Formats: sequence, C-alpha cells, structure tokens
Amino acid sequence: SETLHNLAKSWDWSADGHKLTMHLVEGAKWSDGVPFNADDVMFYWDDEVMDPNVSPLNGATQETFGVGTTLKKIDDYTVEWTFKDAFPKQHLYAMAYGTFCP
Repeated sequence: SETLHNLAKSWDWSADGHKLTMHLVEGAKWSDGVPFNADDVMFYWDDEVMDPNVSPLNGATQETFGVGTTLKKIDDYTVEWTFKDAFPKQHLYAMAYGTFCP
C-alpha cells in the first residue's frame, strides 16, 4: 500500500534515515480562513507533544515520536524531524494513524 498525504504534499528521507523533511501544502486554511503553515506544526509540537503538562490528543507524546526526536521549521512550508533511530517505523505508524502527521 502507498502512504498518502493530507497537509504534506511530499516528504524526503535523509540517506541515513534519521531525518524526515516534510513539504507542506500551500494554500490550506483553517476553518476561520487563516492559512495553515509550518508555524502551526511547530505550535502543535511545542505546545501539545513536548509540554508535559498537557494531556495529549490521541496519545501524541514524546514517546510516540521517539524520545530525542526533534522538529525544526525550515521555512513557512517545510519542517524537518530528526529521529534517534533510522527509519523509525513504529513512530511513523503512530503519526499516520491519528496521532499527528501533516
């Protein structure tokens, strides 16, 4: 089966399998008309996943993504995950099935 996108139009893996770069769809908007971009992904990461005082939606915790995983904004429509383990399938499955994934 093939992985399909929602808010990421494409993604690329680094050769060593530790970095996943996601290129977000341009033109997506929230229900109030505000554009969706990398700042929204970073807000979710910082305020939902990384904040230990928040009860995460659908189990989106640091452990879900793998302890030590980081997320960085590259530009308005690009984010980059860095994983401790190469090609961390268990974490990617969690991202794809409701936890969070653009």
